[in-house]
Amino acid sequence: MEIEQAMARLRHLQDCALHWTADPRRHSWLRAHHEGEWLNIRLNPQFPSGPMYALQIGSDDFVTLEDFPPTWTRGPLVWPDSAAPLAYDERFDYDDLG
Repeated sequence: MEIEQAMARLRHLQDCALHWTADPRRHSWLRAHHEGEWLNIRLNPQFPSGPMYALQIGSDDFVTLEDFPPTWTRGPLVWPDSAAPLAYDERFDYDDLG
C-alpha cells in the first residue's frame, strides 16, 4: 500500500467510532469490526520506549500510534488462555515503523 493510501485510510479510521476488544486468538492484539472487515492493532511490548500501538493498515503495512483517537474505545486487556502468545515478528521493529 502506498504511503498516501495508508495515511488516507488512517485518517478515515480515526474519524470512525471504533470499539477495540482483545483478539481471542492472539495475545497482545486488539481487533475492531468496521465496514465488514476486522481491523487489527498490536500492543508494543517495548512500550514506553516506543509507540504504544501498531495499527495494521494492509496485509503487511503498519502505522504506529501513541494513543487512540478520541473516537475509539477499548475493552479490557484480558486474553483467554487459549490465545497464541506474543511472538517476535520482524514487521514490528518499532524503530523502523513510521
